[in-house]
Amino acid sequence: MALPIRRLIRAHGNSTFRRAAYIFCATLLTCSLLTGIIIFYLVVVPYLHEHGFEESLCHLAKIEPYTPILKCENRCSRERSFFPCLRVSVVFQRNNINFSATLFDTIETHEHYRTYKCVTHSCQKRLEENTFAIHVFRWRLIRQPVFRCFVAFAVHGNEALMYKYHRPSSVTYGMFLPALCCFIAILSLLALWHFDRCRVWHLEDETAFGLVESRTFNQESI
Repeated sequence: MALPIRRLIRAHGNSTFRRAAYIFCATLLTCSLLTGIIIFYLVVVPYLHEHGFEESLCHLAKIEPYTPILKCENRCSRERSFFPCLRVSVVFQRNNINFSATLFDTIETHEHYRTYKCVTHSCQKRLEENTFAIHVFRWRLIRQPVFRCFVAFAVHGNEALMYKYHRPSSVTYGMFLPALCCFIAILSLLALWHFDRCRVWHLEDETAFGLVESRTFNQESI
């Protein structure tokens, strides 16, 4: 019975490394999937929303004097501040025809405050700070009434953005690394399974069986 016991001892010598390899590859796969999902919602989805906006030249048409007070949409914090909703209309040309559009500063404002038609949002702790930020934004618009913008003629129903932040390169770079890590983790797990067949997780059963056989053999010898 010495030969099976020695074989089990040699197997246990490499079991720690193989188990660590399994755990590392599984952790890498899980982290890659979670990172890919987060990047998808933070980068890819806004890029797809911005994709329908084309570059144009906007002229300030109207700033509504009435600014209703809205609550900031912040899901990461329980503290909710308030800000005045400034509504702005612009005019742009398409095929030598003038069209009016509702202005938003970024795609984030467009997604969260499209219903209220707020041009921007400021979510500081105090209402006075948010009001001051909105007044500064209004003053800049009045100072520069003609500016480059991005309009959505048919996709979003005559709406305009002041800025576009997401580019195809950012989407490519953001998704490449998680996809590469996920691919490497899957290949490593397949290679481990091909050579090991998950036998490392059954060594304890084999050890217990070997010890039982050894005790039985010793008792019979006595």
